[in-house]
Amino acid sequence: MGTTYLHAVASLDGYIADEHDDVGPLHDWYFCGDHPLVDEDHADVHGAPFRVSAASADYVRGMWSRQQVLVIGRHQFDLTNGWEGHPPASDHVVVVSHRPKPPGWHPEASYHFATSVEEGMARARELAGDGDIGVGAGDVGGQALSLGLVDHVAIDIVPVVFGHGKPYFGALADGPLMLDDPDVRDAAKVSPLSDLRTLTAGFRELSVTAAAPPPPPPPVPPAPEPVVLKIEPSTPKVAVAPRRPIYSADDGNVVPPVIVRQEMPVFRFKSTAVGHLTVAVSINEFGVVEGVTLIVRLDPEYDRLIQAAAWKWQYRPATLDGVPVKFRKVIQINLAR
Repeated sequence: MGTTYLHAVASLDGYIADEHDDVGPLHDWYFCGDHPLVDEDHADVHGAPFRVSAASADYVRGMWSRQQVLVIGRHQFDLTNGWEGHPPASDHVVVVSHRPKPPGWHPEASYHFATSVEEGMARARELAGDGDIGVGAGDVGGQALSLGLVDHVAIDIVPVVFGHGKPYFGALADGPLMLDDPDVRDAAKVSPLSDLRTLTAGFRELSVTAAAPPPPPPPVPPAPEPVVLKIEPSTPKVAVAPRRPIYSADDGNVVPPVIVRQEMPVFRFKSTAVGHLTVAVSINEFGVVEGVTLIVRLDPEYDRLIQAAAWKWQYRPATLDGVPVKFRKVIQINLAR
């Protein structure tokens, strides 16, 4: 039987994406080197060909070459549309979901749907044979860890701090879980992310059994004699203004921004530039774009063009009860030959 490991890229503070599922720079290192990871990487699905540094290639290839099954949640399946039947690694994918596979969705792809983490992991073991099983981080990975169904935890740490977002272990219910000493692999000087670290923490037991009870508290000492203290007035605290929220299409009471100018760049298509690109723009209270993030990439050249164009887009700002507010607008651009 192979090894089951929980694996994902995370920020320094342990997030795999922000609350809007934007991974920011976490995955950039997969596309900034000159060593391919797989023979056929379906760049039209994954946004660009997988190209990493030499040291990173040895690490990722070693893991991906042994992985026969990938277990993910329905949320990741919906975000990526199951990578159109072509996952980055693995011959089979198990999706944990209370909803069935979409009718007619890529019947040629070996995707299997399970209604619980236990059922999904059992199905993965059947499909994997002697190969390894990869489990995606987030809620499904955290549940598998709590159930004792994970042998190793692998975290690829990128030097960025999110501050908030989707935690690596999801909503872990049965913590704390004590792991063995980590095996830290230094990937410095092998990619533009010079402080990239890979943390692989193997553990033999998850300490699911109850820990030894704590020692009894010491006896309470007798109350001291009352002492009269002179209390000086404290320095008044300075109130801090709350952070302005950024609204999205999920906020039904917000009137979304109206397009004033949203010109798409002209591009001479290459063979790989077929599919869809998804870009998110942060629009401030004045209708000006103040942030651009590519969620789904398509072609490196077109990616650069769309990012440059997006900074020039203009809108009438979103409003809440008639007051302009910040808004995050997600746009999918479909490209066909």
